[in-house]
Amino acid sequence: MKTLFGVLGLVVSLSGCGGGGSSVSQIDQLRAQALAKEAEAITLGVDQPCVIDNMCDGLRFANTDTSCSAPPVKAYSLLGPKVKEAEAAAAEQRSLAAQVIALLPPANPPCPVLAAPTFSCTAQRCVKD
Repeated sequence: MKTLFGVLGLVVSLSGCGGGGSSVSQIDQLRAQALAKEAEAITLGVDQPCVIDNMCDGLRFANTDTSCSAPPVKAYSLLGPKVKEAEAAAAEQRSLAAQVIALLPPANPPCPVLAAPTFSCTAQRCVKD
């Protein structure tokens, strides 16, 4: 919950940056919703001990800007009690982020396509390789 409030505080502090017109309010609202869904997914995607690599995966998120930075990813265990809920929240975050990106001018030059991250079980913890 502490993470959620921190994320929402960050969104509020950044809400005055960039753009103009009525779409800025819409962009800020969508970004806040996307960040809240990301925080929810991270909270639900708990770290359970693993034994083999295929017990691990990653919650994949999407950027809410055109900075071309690597999108956030969180390694998690597929044995967690709320895996489906975490994956659903991550999917909602990606959908909201796509709506934000659609309202922004395109990145110039276009962002490169990054390889999908891989995950493994190291010392009984799921980690991003």
